[in-house]
This record gives sequence, C-alpha cells and structure tokens, in this order.
Amino acid sequence: MSSTLDSPYGLGYGVKVNHAGTHPSIRQPPGSACQYCRNKKLKCDARQPQCGTCLASGVECIRSTHSRKRGSRKDHMKVLQDRIDVLEQDARKARSSFTPDLVDMDFHMQSFDLPTEYDPFENISDVPPFSESMDPLPPLILDDKSDNVQPHHSIQPISFPGPSLDVSDLMDQLYLERTHHLAPILHRQHYFSWTRSPTKTEAQVCLQYAMWTLAGSLSSQLQHVCESFYQHTCSLLDVLSTRDNDLPQIEYVQACILILYYDQMKKSFRRGWTSAGRCIRAIQLMRLFEVDRPQGKVESGGWIHKEEKRRAFWVVYSLDIFISLQGEWPLSLLEHTNFIRLPAPECDFQNGRSVEMPFLATVLSSNTSSVFSPFTESIIFATIIRRVTTNTCDCSVKSSKSVWEKQISLNMIVQTRLKALSSKYQNFVFPLPDDPMHMFTMMLAQASVLYLYSMQHSLVRMAQNNQSAILTLEHESLLAAGEILSLSTSILNLSFLKVHPFTPLLLAKCIEFYNTYYDLDEFSRPPIQ
Repeated sequence: MSSTLDSPYGLGYGVKVNHAGTHPSIRQPPGSACQYCRNKKLKCDARQPQCGTCLASGVECIRSTHSRKRGSRKDHMKVLQDRIDVLEQDARKARSSFTPDLVDMDFHMQSFDLPTEYDPFENISDVPPFSESMDPLPPLILDDKSDNVQPHHSIQPISFPGPSLDVSDLMDQLYLERTHHLAPILHRQHYFSWTRSPTKTEAQVCLQYAMWTLAGSLSSQLQHVCESFYQHTCSLLDVLSTRDNDLPQIEYVQACILILYYDQMKKSFRRGWTSAGRCIRAIQLMRLFEVDRPQGKVESGGWIHKEEKRRAFWVVYSLDIFISLQGEWPLSLLEHTNFIRLPAPECDFQNGRSVEMPFLATVLSSNTSSVFSPFTESIIFATIIRRVTTNTCDCSVKSSKSVWEKQISLNMIVQTRLKALSSKYQNFVFPLPDDPMHMFTMMLAQASVLYLYSMQHSLVRMAQNNQSAILTLEHESLLAAGEILSLSTSILNLSFLKVHPFTPLLLAKCIEFYNTYYDLDEFSRPPIQ
C-alpha cells in the first residue's frame, strides 16, 4: 500500500511513500531539467527561479527553453537500417563488376562481367550539330606568288558531350590493352595530354569515338554501345570530310584507320574497302608519304608528331596491300616511300626517344641482317609480296629475262630476312608475346615464300632452264607452308583478341598452295586439319 504526498506542483507529484517499506522515491516533476542537474545526472525538482540542487550547490540554475527532439522509433530505425544494408550490397556488386583490374587483364571476355541490366552509357545524348561559326581556313593549295598567304590555324575547339570520366577511362584502357597492337599509331602520353580537356577539336573527338568503337567491339559486354559509337564516328568523319578549306589533322587520319579496322572485322569486306579509300585519300591529301623529305618545310610538333604521321602512313600502306590481295584488285597507293622512314620501335616511340630509322628502299637493297620491330618487319614483307604480285602481272609486258632476274633478287631478299628472323626466334617458346603483330609477322614472312613460288610457277618457259632454282624454291615453299600450319596450331591456344584480323588471308594462301601444288612432295606435306 502506498500513497503520494501533496507537493507544490499539484496532485500526484512529490514524494512517493511506500507504506510497506522504508525506501521512498522522488519522481521527476514535469518540465526539462536544468543544465547542472543534467550534467550531474541528478533529478531536478524544477523549482523557480532556482531548483533545490542548484540552490544547495550555490551555482546558477540555467534551464533551456527549447526541448530536445525525441529520437526515432525503433521500427523506423530498423527500416532505415535495412535500406542502408541493401544499398551497400548494390554498391559492392556494381563496384566489383564494373571496375575490373584492367592492368592484369589476360585478354579474356570474362574480365568485363557486367550485369546485363547495367548500361553505363544510357545517358549519352545524341551528337549535336556542330558549330558553323568557326574561322575559315585558307585553301589547301596556295599560290606561291601570292603575298597574302595566311598562317594555318587549328580548328576551333568545341564542347562535345560524352560519357563520364570513369567510363572514358575504362574505354581508353580497353583500347590500349586490346586494340593498340593491331594499329600502333597512337602515342599514349600525347593522347592523354589532350583527352582530359573539356574542349577538343572535332578531329580529336572523332578519334576518341573511333577508339571506343573498336575497343567496345572486342568486348562481349559492351556490344550494345558499339553501334552508337560507330554512328557518331561516321557522322563526325562525314562532317570533317566536307571541309574543303581545312587541311585534315592527324587525328582525322587515325580515326579513319580505326574505322577501317572496325568495318573490316565487324561489317563487311566491301565496307572495309570503302573505308580504305577514305584513308588513302587522307594520306595523299596530307602528303604523309614525304614526311622526311629533306627540302620540306619545318614540321611543327616535334619528333612524336612526325612519328605518328609515319605510322599512320605505313598502316594504310600495309592495309592497302592486304585488302588488294584479299580482293585480287590493283593497288591504290603507289610505292612512293623514298621520303618517309620506317617506323621506330614501339618502346622508343612511347618513351619519346628520337630514333632515325632507315628508308624502306635501303633495307630492301642491302643484305642487312638487322631485325626490326614486328610492325616494321610486317611492312618489309608486305612490300616484298607487293612486288611479287606486281612482277607477276608484268610478265606479259616485260621480257621473261628481266622478270626472272627480279624473281631471283626478291628470293634473295626473302631468304636474308627469313634467316635473320629465324636466328632471333629460334629459341622462342610459343605462344609468342601478347602482341598480334609477332605471330602475324612470322606467318607473313613464310607466306612471302609461297607467293614467290606461285610467281615462279607462272614462268613455265623460263623455269625449264633453271631446274636447280625451281627445286630449291619448291623445298623452301614446302617448309614455309609447314611453318604456317605450325603457327596456326598455336593460334588455337590463343584468345581471338591476340589474332591479327588479316591472319585468315595468310591461312587461305597456305591452303591454296596445298590445293594447287598437291603433287609436289606428298611425304613432306603435313596434314591439314
């Protein structure tokens, strides 16, 4: 039984007396406690103007007029905690799937295991119309007698919407890991020097979209954005190609080259041939075939800029040969290589080390055993095949003696280059390094022997007087075909990302050789699988 004594604060407040025991308890009166009682964690009687505790302690009684807000209810806290847990799980899943370790990428498509419902490019807007308020440039061909020659101005940079910086970095890394080896035309440091700029020239924007198009085509998880990037790039190329008074920039040529690869690999051979024509016209318009002409004007941009021009020319030069062989069409780009040096090694190019390479004619006319980079060696052997096929077409015009002498000369060049390559790669363990140009160059070198034998076989009348040379080349052709088959077997263990897009052309030549000259040496011919 208990009762409550009256207090000055009203009925029911005050000291609660327990009649059954001896331990009374004081209830907290209504209102907020003063700061002193709150800090000391004491019960405050809330008397005015000073509570009993403050009066006894001799301190000032300070009471806040603003009451504290009540905390959240327990059920509300649980709902909020559940939502936080779900958001944290989604963030971990997106982060682990969307940002793979591209540095240690092993060129497998599983490296980009993006969820199918995730689209990092869904907010990319369409290409806006380009500004027509740019300053006009002087005409490309100027009158030497004119006194009013204006200096060349670069295209006015424009703002261009695109993907976020994180997505751009991802696509750039994809290109450098998977695509750069196919067309080593880009200097990485020079590219990254302007890629972060909010305003870029139209040619630079075009190059970026071309890079992302080709890089996305080599990723199974990014196929859905390739067509959009491809359409943007083609629109940019069309706009730039209509600028009659503008001298093309090197980024425009590089974008044309990458779209050529994309058309050749993903579209059709006819589409690729059309893109090759655009590349050839750009090369001729910029006169890249005379970058190293002694009497030429002083180039701006330094050695790296000049090397990018060299590489753009040599890539188009090689592609012209390969596409012509594939379609059995005449060559479009003549062999005007007297004023352009061969490309420098990749390591020197990326590090900006100026290296003076020889001219192509110097390498072919000398018996040098120097082995160059795979890219340079592919240019040399592509030129040999070019001369072989041209010599075959000239058999009906030139005398058989001159054709046969050229045949012997080309054969000596091929054997010299093959011996140099064999000495370098004799102890090499397959597969070759993560560079498609290594495997392709080795197969291209062996295929040049097959093209030589095909040309020799067409000279039936001259061949009757040179039986020893015929037997020697026949044996070398069988060895070359067997080497191509061995290399093709090692391709089965590689990802398709490490295979050069024109490798099927060389394999087709090997099969054609066996089908045409099936009775050469039945025991020396390895089985075709």
